Amino acid sequence: MDAEELRELERQRLVWSVEGRVAEAHAVHADDFVIVTPSAIEISVGGRDFPELRAWHLDCYRCTATGWQLRWSQATAIT
Repeated sequence: MDAEELRELERQRLVWSVEGRVAEAHAVHADDFVIVTPSAIEISVGGRDFPELRAWHLDCYRCTATGWQLRWSQATAIT
């Protein structure tokens, strides 16, 4: 897999996550996947808007015998 294919995999994983397609998104996650989020995130559901969160993301993929897997992801709030 080249760099562009890995970028496309990450874009697709984000689309699946936003669309609530959990099974597809989780298929990319390693068994020992870790996510680190900024503190004080507020989440609302049931028709209410999500508060805006400006953040930069750092994702670490690893190549396994079955393909690329997301091992670690960190979002850091931009203030």
